[in-house]
Amino acid sequence: MAEIKEQLKTLMQQRDLIEQKVAVCSARLEAGGAGLHDPLTDREGFPRSDIDVHATRNDRHSIAVLSNDHKALTAQIDQLLQQLHAQNRPEASPSTHKKPRTDAQPVRSDPGAAQASGAAAAASAAATGSLNGARPASGTAASSRPYAVVDEVSPDSPASTAGIRLGDQLVSFGDVSWRDGQSELKAVAAELQASENQAVPAAFLRQGHLVTLSLTPQRWAGRGLLGCHLRPL
Repeated sequence: MAEIKEQLKTLMQQRDLIEQKVAVCSARLEAGGAGLHDPLTDREGFPRSDIDVHATRNDRHSIAVLSNDHKALTAQIDQLLQQLHAQNRPEASPSTHKKPRTDAQPVRSDPGAAQASGAAAAASAAATGSLNGARPASGTAASSRPYAVVDEVSPDSPASTAGIRLGDQLVSFGDVSWRDGQSELKAVAAELQASENQAVPAAFLRQGHLVTLSLTPQRWAGRGLLGCHLRPL
C-alpha cells in the first residue's frame, strides 16, 4: 500500500507540473491575441500580421501534447486509486455462530423510549443541517461505491473553492449515490440545476479516504455551475 501511495504522489506531482505548463501556454496565447481556437489567417487567406503565427502554433501544439500526457497520467492515477481502494476494503471473515443461551430472557422494547429517541435524533439531524447550510445526504447506509472521477477542475471555480481536486472519485452528490453505473451523472446534472445557490453535501474518495465537502452550484466567470468535469467510472 505504501508503494502505491508513493506512486500516486509522484504521478500527481507530474500532472500538477503539466497543468502549470498548460496554464503558461494558455496565458501566452491569450496575451498574443489569438487564443486557442482563433484563425491564424485573415479573410484573404494570408497569415495574420497582428499576431506571432509561429509562436501561436508552437503553443497550441504544446498544449495538445500536454493534454494527451495529462490524460495518460490521469488514467494511471485512476488505476492506482482503484488498487488502493481494493486493498482498503476489509476482507470478509467467516462468521462465527454462537449457540444461543437457552436461559436468556427476551428484552422488551419500550415504544415510548423508542419514539423519544427517534424524535431527538431527527431534531439533531435537522439542527446540524441548518447550521451547516447544507441539506443532509440521503441515508447513512448509502452506497460508498464511486461512480465518477473528477478529471478537470477550473481555477477560481466553485469546485476549486470548495476543495475538489483532480482524481477525486464521486461517491454521492446530494441524494445521488451509486445506482446502476449509467444514470448517476444525469441525476447529478438535474440536482445541480435544482440546487443553484444552495449548499449541497458531496462525498468523494481521495487516495483511499472518504472526504465530505459542501458544494454550492452557482454562476461564475467560467462554464457550468461548478467548474469541474466528471468522467463516469
